[in-house]
Amino acid sequence: MLFRLCLAMIALGSAAFGQPVPSPYDHGGAEIDAAKAPVIIPGQTPIVHQKYYLGERELLDYNPRFMPTSRVAFDALNRPIIMAIAPDIDAGDGTRDGYLQMLGDDGQWRAWAIVDLLRPVFPEWGGKYVAGVRAYNTRVVCDSSGDAWAHVHLLPPGGGHALLRLPQGADEWQVHVIPLHAAHRLELAGDGRPPMILSEASGTVLLYELKLAEDGSVTIPEPVQLTPAGYFLNPAHSGAGPTAARVGDRTWVTCASNQPAVGEDGQPLPGTAQYVVSYDHATGEVSEPVLIGFGQNAYTEKPDAHNAGAIVADSDGRLHVVIGAHQHHFWHVRSKVAVPKTADDWTATRMWRWRLTLTTRCMWWGGTCREARRAMGLCSGPRRSTTRT
Repeated sequence: MLFRLCLAMIALGSAAFGQPVPSPYDHGGAEIDAAKAPVIIPGQTPIVHQKYYLGERELLDYNPRFMPTSRVAFDALNRPIIMAIAPDIDAGDGTRDGYLQMLGDDGQWRAWAIVDLLRPVFPEWGGKYVAGVRAYNTRVVCDSSGDAWAHVHLLPPGGGHALLRLPQGADEWQVHVIPLHAAHRLELAGDGRPPMILSEASGTVLLYELKLAEDGSVTIPEPVQLTPAGYFLNPAHSGAGPTAARVGDRTWVTCASNQPAVGEDGQPLPGTAQYVVSYDHATGEVSEPVLIGFGQNAYTEKPDAHNAGAIVADSDGRLHVVIGAHQHHFWHVRSKVAVPKTADDWTATRMWRWRLTLTTRCMWWGGTCREARRAMGLCSGPRRSTTRT
Protein backbone atom coordinates (compact mmCIF):
# COMPACT_ATOMS: atom_id res chain seq x y z
CA MET A 1 0.00 0.00 0.00
CA LEU A 2 1.28 3.45 -0.88
CA PHE A 3 0.52 6.58 1.09
CA ARG A 4 0.03 9.47 -1.31
CA LEU A 5 1.62 12.53 0.17
CA CYS A 6 -0.35 15.73 0.28
CA LEU A 7 1.51 18.31 -1.79
CA ALA A 8 1.17 22.05 -1.47
CA MET A 9 3.20 24.38 -3.64
CA ILE A 10 4.42 27.41 -1.71
CA ALA A 11 3.96 30.31 -4.11
CA LEU A 12 6.85 32.74 -4.39
CA GLY A 13 4.55 35.62 -5.32
CA SER A 14 2.47 35.61 -2.13
CA ALA A 15 3.84 36.64 1.24
CA ALA A 16 1.15 34.61 2.96
CA PHE A 17 2.56 31.47 1.36
CA GLY A 18 6.17 31.92 2.38
CA GLN A 19 7.83 34.37 -0.01
CA PRO A 20 11.55 34.47 0.80
CA VAL A 21 12.60 37.71 2.45
CA PRO A 22 15.96 39.13 3.54
CA SER A 23 17.04 37.03 6.50
CA PRO A 24 16.40 38.70 9.89
CA TYR A 25 19.76 37.32 11.02
CA ASP A 26 21.79 38.94 8.22
CA HIS A 27 23.25 42.09 9.78
CA GLY A 28 25.24 42.90 6.63
CA GLY A 29 28.53 43.49 8.44
CA ALA A 30 31.77 41.59 8.87
CA GLU A 31 31.38 38.15 10.41
CA ILE A 32 34.85 37.81 11.90
CA ASP A 33 37.74 39.98 13.04
CA ALA A 34 40.41 39.37 10.40
CA ALA A 35 43.15 39.85 13.00
CA LYS A 36 41.78 36.90 14.98
CA ALA A 37 41.05 34.58 12.07
CA PRO A 38 42.48 31.10 12.68
CA VAL A 39 45.24 29.66 10.52
CA ILE A 40 43.99 26.57 8.69
CA ILE A 41 46.62 23.81 8.68
CA PRO A 42 45.71 20.44 7.11
CA GLY A 43 45.49 17.66 9.68
CA GLN A 44 45.22 20.06 12.62
CA THR A 45 42.32 21.59 14.50
CA PRO A 46 42.29 25.37 14.08
CA ILE A 47 39.57 26.07 16.64
CA VAL A 48 39.98 24.86 20.22
CA HIS A 49 37.05 25.43 22.55
CA GLN A 50 38.42 26.13 26.00
CA LYS A 51 36.83 25.30 29.31
CA TYR A 52 33.32 26.68 29.94
CA TYR A 53 32.57 26.67 26.21
CA LEU A 54 34.45 29.73 25.03
CA GLY A 55 33.47 29.28 21.40
CA GLU A 56 34.01 31.03 18.10
CA ARG A 57 32.04 34.13 19.09
CA GLU A 58 34.19 34.75 22.17
CA LEU A 59 37.53 33.62 20.74
CA LEU A 60 37.25 35.28 17.32
CA ASP A 61 34.66 38.01 17.83
CA TYR A 62 32.55 35.96 15.43
CA ASN A 63 29.27 37.62 14.44
CA PRO A 64 27.59 35.40 11.83
CA ARG A 65 25.04 36.75 9.37
CA PHE A 66 22.89 33.67 9.85
CA MET A 67 21.55 31.66 12.78
CA PRO A 68 23.85 28.60 13.12
CA THR A 69 21.45 26.32 14.99
CA SER A 70 21.91 23.20 12.84
CA ARG A 71 24.26 21.70 10.27
CA VAL A 72 24.78 23.42 6.96
CA ALA A 73 23.85 21.73 3.67
CA PHE A 74 25.05 22.76 0.20
CA ASP A 75 23.01 22.46 -2.99
CA ALA A 76 24.41 21.68 -6.45
CA LEU A 77 25.33 25.35 -6.88
CA ASN A 78 27.27 25.29 -3.58
CA ARG A 79 24.73 27.54 -1.85
CA PRO A 80 24.50 26.92 1.90
CA ILE A 81 21.07 26.17 3.38
CA ILE A 82 20.45 26.09 7.13
CA MET A 83 17.35 25.49 9.22
CA ALA A 84 17.15 27.94 12.14
CA ILE A 85 14.63 26.09 14.27
CA ALA A 86 15.60 27.41 17.73
CA PRO A 87 16.62 29.73 19.26
CA ASP A 88 14.90 32.25 17.07
CA ILE A 89 13.28 35.67 16.73
CA ASP A 90 9.92 35.99 18.49
CA ALA A 91 7.42 37.99 16.49
CA GLY A 92 5.07 38.04 19.47
CA ASP A 93 2.43 35.78 17.94
CA GLY A 94 3.15 32.74 20.11
CA THR A 95 4.86 30.76 17.34
CA ARG A 96 8.50 29.71 17.14
CA ASP A 97 9.21 31.87 14.11
CA GLY A 98 12.06 29.73 12.84
CA TYR A 99 13.46 30.13 9.33
CA LEU A 100 14.96 28.19 6.47
CA GLN A 101 17.98 30.23 5.40
CA MET A 102 19.87 30.22 2.09
CA LEU A 103 22.76 32.36 0.89
CA GLY A 104 21.87 33.91 -2.45
CA ASP A 105 24.11 34.46 -5.45
CA ASP A 106 24.28 38.14 -4.47
CA GLY A 107 25.94 37.29 -1.16
CA GLN A 108 22.84 38.09 0.90
CA TRP A 109 21.00 35.61 3.07
CA ARG A 110 17.33 34.90 2.28
CA ALA A 111 14.85 33.26 4.61
CA TRP A 112 11.50 31.49 4.53
CA ALA A 113 9.47 31.61 7.75
CA ILE A 114 8.68 28.01 8.72
CA VAL A 115 5.26 28.90 10.14
CA ASP A 116 4.27 30.67 6.92
CA LEU A 117 5.33 27.67 4.86
CA LEU A 118 3.33 25.19 6.91
CA ARG A 119 0.18 27.14 7.80
CA PRO A 120 -1.59 26.69 4.44
CA VAL A 121 -1.14 22.91 4.67
CA PHE A 122 -2.04 22.64 8.38
CA PRO A 123 -4.85 25.24 8.76
CA GLU A 124 -5.86 24.01 12.25
CA TRP A 125 -2.32 23.97 13.55
CA GLY A 126 -1.49 26.01 16.66
CA GLY A 127 1.85 27.24 15.29
CA LYS A 128 4.33 25.40 17.51
CA TYR A 129 6.71 22.60 16.58
CA VAL A 130 9.34 20.42 18.22
CA ALA A 131 12.73 22.13 18.54
CA GLY A 132 15.98 21.86 20.46
CA VAL A 133 17.35 18.52 21.66
CA ARG A 134 13.86 17.00 21.50
CA ALA A 135 13.77 17.45 17.72
CA TYR A 136 15.03 14.24 16.17
CA ASN A 137 15.98 15.86 12.86
CA THR A 138 16.65 19.60 12.57
CA ARG A 139 18.99 19.67 9.58
CA VAL A 140 18.51 20.28 5.89
CA VAL A 141 19.89 17.58 3.56
CA CYS A 142 20.69 18.06 -0.12
CA ASP A 143 20.53 15.00 -2.36
CA SER A 144 22.95 14.43 -5.22
CA SER A 145 20.61 16.17 -7.68
CA GLY A 146 20.73 19.33 -5.58
CA ASP A 147 17.22 19.20 -4.10
CA ALA A 148 17.01 20.34 -0.47
CA TRP A 149 14.88 18.43 2.05
CA ALA A 150 13.85 19.12 5.64
CA HIS A 151 11.44 17.80 8.23
CA VAL A 152 9.32 19.55 10.87
CA HIS A 153 7.31 17.85 13.62
CA LEU A 154 4.28 20.05 14.31
CA LEU A 155 2.74 19.95 17.78
CA PRO A 156 -1.01 19.75 18.53
CA PRO A 157 -3.49 21.13 17.94
CA GLY A 158 -3.69 20.38 14.23
CA GLY A 159 -0.11 19.15 14.02
CA GLY A 160 1.64 16.25 12.32
CA HIS A 161 4.80 15.64 10.31
CA ALA A 162 5.82 17.78 7.34
CA LEU A 163 8.44 16.97 4.71
CA LEU A 164 9.73 20.05 2.90
CA ARG A 165 11.46 20.00 -0.49
CA LEU A 166 13.17 22.80 -2.41
CA PRO A 167 13.92 21.58 -5.96
CA GLN A 168 17.32 22.57 -7.32
CA GLY A 169 17.23 26.09 -8.75
CA ALA A 170 13.71 26.80 -7.42
CA ASP A 171 12.51 29.45 -4.98
CA GLU A 172 9.35 27.59 -3.99
CA TRP A 173 9.29 25.04 -1.19
CA GLN A 174 6.94 22.07 -1.46
CA VAL A 175 5.28 20.85 1.73
CA HIS A 176 4.28 17.18 1.99
CA VAL A 177 2.24 15.70 4.82
CA ILE A 178 3.87 12.42 5.83
CA PRO A 179 2.18 9.64 7.87
CA LEU A 180 4.77 9.17 10.60
CA HIS A 181 4.16 8.61 14.27
CA ALA A 182 7.67 8.20 15.67
CA ALA A 183 11.01 9.92 15.93
CA HIS A 184 12.87 9.85 12.64
CA ARG A 185 15.57 11.47 10.52
CA LEU A 186 16.51 12.01 6.90
CA GLU A 187 19.45 10.06 5.48
CA LEU A 188 20.99 10.49 2.02
CA ALA A 189 20.45 7.72 -0.57
CA GLY A 190 22.80 8.90 -3.36
CA ASP A 191 22.61 8.59 -7.16
CA GLY A 192 20.00 11.34 -7.54
CA ARG A 193 17.51 9.62 -5.24
CA PRO A 194 15.50 11.50 -2.63
CA PRO A 195 16.60 10.87 0.95
CA MET A 196 15.48 7.91 3.00
CA ILE A 197 13.63 8.24 6.30
CA LEU A 198 14.98 6.21 9.21
CA SER A 199 12.49 5.89 12.04
CA GLU A 200 12.64 4.47 15.53
CA ALA A 201 9.19 3.33 16.72
CA SER A 202 8.94 1.72 20.17
CA GLY A 203 12.42 0.27 19.88
CA THR A 204 11.99 -0.96 16.30
CA VAL A 205 14.07 0.57 13.49
CA LEU A 206 12.09 1.25 10.29
CA LEU A 207 13.15 2.45 6.84
CA TYR A 208 10.93 4.53 4.53
CA GLU A 209 12.07 4.79 0.91
CA LEU A 210 10.76 7.98 -0.71
CA LYS A 211 9.77 7.84 -4.38
CA LEU A 212 9.90 11.01 -6.48
CA ALA A 213 7.82 11.12 -9.68
CA GLU A 214 8.55 13.25 -12.74
CA ASP A 215 5.68 15.60 -11.84
CA GLY A 216 7.30 16.35 -8.46
CA SER A 217 4.90 14.28 -6.40
CA VAL A 218 6.30 12.09 -3.65
CA THR A 219 5.06 8.72 -2.44
CA ILE A 220 6.16 6.77 0.58
CA PRO A 221 5.63 2.98 0.72
CA GLU A 222 4.91 1.02 3.85
CA PRO A 223 8.07 1.01 5.99
CA VAL A 224 10.57 -1.82 5.99
CA GLN A 225 11.17 -3.22 9.47
CA LEU A 226 14.92 -3.57 9.96
CA THR A 227 15.10 -4.84 13.53
CA PRO A 228 12.96 -6.51 16.16
CA ALA A 229 12.08 -4.51 19.26
CA GLY A 230 14.91 -3.39 21.51
CA TYR A 231 17.10 -1.27 19.19
CA PHE A 232 17.70 2.47 18.83
CA LEU A 233 19.42 4.95 16.52
CA ASN A 234 21.95 7.64 17.39
CA PRO A 235 19.72 10.20 19.18
CA ALA A 236 19.62 13.86 18.19
CA HIS A 237 20.82 14.95 21.63
CA SER A 238 23.87 12.74 21.17
CA GLY A 239 25.15 14.19 17.91
CA ALA A 240 22.78 12.59 15.36
CA GLY A 241 25.60 11.17 13.24
CA PRO A 242 24.60 9.39 10.00
CA THR A 243 22.88 6.08 10.75
CA ALA A 244 22.57 4.80 7.15
CA ALA A 245 24.81 4.38 4.11
CA ARG A 246 23.58 3.17 0.73
CA VAL A 247 25.96 1.26 -1.55
CA GLY A 248 24.38 0.09 -4.82
CA ASP A 249 21.13 -1.71 -4.07
CA ARG A 250 21.87 -2.12 -0.35
CA THR A 251 21.33 0.22 2.54
CA TRP A 252 23.39 -0.39 5.67
CA VAL A 253 22.11 0.86 9.02
CA THR A 254 23.94 0.98 12.33
CA CYS A 255 21.94 0.79 15.55
CA ALA A 256 22.43 -0.16 19.17
CA SER A 257 20.61 -2.47 21.56
CA ASN A 258 18.91 -1.26 24.73
CA GLN A 259 19.73 -4.62 26.34
CA PRO A 260 23.21 -5.96 27.13
CA ALA A 261 24.71 -8.56 24.84
CA VAL A 262 25.33 -11.91 26.53
CA GLY A 263 28.68 -13.71 26.54
CA GLU A 264 29.37 -17.42 26.14
CA ASP A 265 29.07 -17.84 29.91
CA GLY A 266 25.55 -16.42 29.83
CA GLN A 267 26.58 -13.24 31.65
CA PRO A 268 25.84 -9.73 30.30
CA LEU A 269 28.75 -8.02 28.56
CA PRO A 270 29.59 -4.43 29.59
CA GLY A 271 28.79 -1.53 27.30
CA THR A 272 26.30 -0.69 24.57
CA ALA A 273 26.15 -3.44 21.95
CA GLN A 274 26.44 -1.98 18.42
CA TYR A 275 24.95 -3.73 15.39
CA VAL A 276 24.78 -3.36 11.62
CA VAL A 277 21.80 -4.50 9.53
CA SER A 278 21.32 -4.29 5.76
CA TYR A 279 18.35 -4.00 3.41
CA ASP A 280 18.49 -5.16 -0.22
CA HIS A 281 16.27 -2.82 -2.23
CA ALA A 282 16.21 -5.21 -5.20
CA THR A 283 15.08 -8.34 -3.35
CA GLY A 284 13.49 -6.87 -0.21
CA GLU A 285 15.76 -9.01 1.96
CA VAL A 286 16.64 -7.75 5.45
CA SER A 287 19.72 -9.23 7.11
CA GLU A 288 19.97 -10.27 10.71
CA PRO A 289 21.62 -7.68 12.98
CA VAL A 290 25.37 -8.37 13.27
CA LEU A 291 27.22 -7.45 16.48
CA ILE A 292 30.35 -5.44 15.60
CA GLY A 293 31.44 -3.89 18.91
CA PHE A 294 30.56 -2.01 22.07
CA GLY A 295 30.31 1.63 23.07
CA GLN A 296 31.32 2.49 26.61
CA ASN A 297 30.25 4.94 29.28
CA ALA A 298 32.69 6.22 31.88
CA TYR A 299 30.09 5.85 34.64
CA THR A 300 28.07 2.71 33.90
CA GLU A 301 28.42 -0.63 32.12
CA LYS A 302 24.74 -0.62 31.14
CA PRO A 303 23.57 0.31 27.62
CA ASP A 304 23.59 4.07 27.10
CA ALA A 305 21.67 5.95 24.38
CA HIS A 306 24.64 8.30 23.93
CA ASN A 307 26.77 5.41 22.64
CA ALA A 308 24.99 4.62 19.36
CA GLY A 309 27.31 4.96 16.38
CA ALA A 310 27.56 6.48 12.92
CA ILE A 311 28.21 4.77 9.57
CA VAL A 312 29.73 5.89 6.26
CA ALA A 313 30.84 4.17 3.03
CA ASP A 314 34.24 4.95 1.53
CA SER A 315 35.08 5.41 -2.15
CA ASP A 316 35.53 1.63 -2.58
CA GLY A 317 32.15 0.85 -1.04
CA ARG A 318 33.63 -0.42 2.22
CA LEU A 319 31.76 0.52 5.37
CA HIS A 320 33.18 2.38 8.36
CA VAL A 321 31.39 2.57 11.71
CA VAL A 322 32.41 4.92 14.50
CA ILE A 323 31.00 3.46 17.69
CA GLY A 324 29.90 6.21 20.01
CA ALA A 325 31.11 7.07 23.47
CA HIS A 326 29.81 8.98 26.46
CA GLN A 327 32.92 10.57 27.94
CA HIS A 328 34.94 7.50 26.97
CA HIS A 329 37.02 6.25 24.03
CA PHE A 330 35.60 5.93 20.52
CA TRP A 331 36.04 2.76 18.50
CA HIS A 332 36.41 2.41 14.73
CA VAL A 333 35.46 -0.72 12.80
CA ARG A 334 35.28 -1.32 9.04
CA SER A 335 34.01 -4.02 6.73
CA LYS A 336 36.56 -6.36 5.16
CA VAL A 337 34.34 -7.45 2.24
CA ALA A 338 31.88 -5.70 -0.07
CA VAL A 339 28.82 -7.38 1.48
CA PRO A 340 29.58 -8.22 5.12
CA LYS A 341 27.20 -10.86 6.49
CA THR A 342 28.81 -12.02 9.73
CA ALA A 343 30.95 -10.57 12.49
CA ASP A 344 34.00 -12.16 10.83
CA ASP A 345 33.46 -9.85 7.84
CA TRP A 346 34.32 -6.86 10.06
CA THR A 347 37.67 -5.82 11.48
CA ALA A 348 38.34 -5.83 15.17
CA THR A 349 37.48 -2.55 16.82
CA ARG A 350 40.29 0.00 16.99
CA MET A 351 40.25 2.36 19.95
CA TRP A 352 40.99 6.06 19.57
CA ARG A 353 43.24 7.31 22.32
CA TRP A 354 41.20 10.35 23.41
CA ARG A 355 38.22 10.26 25.70
CA LEU A 356 35.39 11.68 23.63
CA THR A 357 31.67 12.22 23.59
CA LEU A 358 28.86 12.60 21.07
CA THR A 359 29.78 12.01 17.43
CA THR A 360 28.10 14.71 15.35
CA ARG A 361 29.39 14.17 11.82
CA CYS A 362 31.03 11.32 9.95
CA MET A 363 31.95 11.47 6.27
CA TRP A 364 34.34 10.00 3.69
CA TRP A 365 36.30 12.63 1.80
CA GLY A 366 39.73 12.86 0.23
CA GLY A 367 40.62 9.23 0.97
CA THR A 368 40.07 9.49 4.73
CA CYS A 369 37.22 8.96 7.15
CA ARG A 370 36.60 12.29 8.84
CA GLU A 371 34.61 12.53 12.02
CA ALA A 372 33.65 15.53 14.17
CA ARG A 373 32.92 15.20 17.87
CA ARG A 374 33.53 16.70 21.28
CA ALA A 375 36.71 15.68 23.07
CA MET A 376 36.96 15.41 26.85
CA GLY A 377 40.73 15.15 27.33
CA LEU A 378 41.97 12.06 29.18
CA CYS A 379 39.41 12.28 31.97
CA SER A 380 38.23 15.88 32.11
CA GLY A 381 39.35 19.35 31.15
CA PRO A 382 39.01 21.38 27.93
CA ARG A 383 36.32 20.44 25.47
CA ARG A 384 37.44 20.73 21.87
CA SER A 385 35.93 20.81 18.45
CA THR A 386 38.13 18.45 16.50
CA THR A 387 38.37 16.16 13.47
CA ARG A 388 39.74 12.65 13.31
CA THR A 389 41.14 11.34 10.01
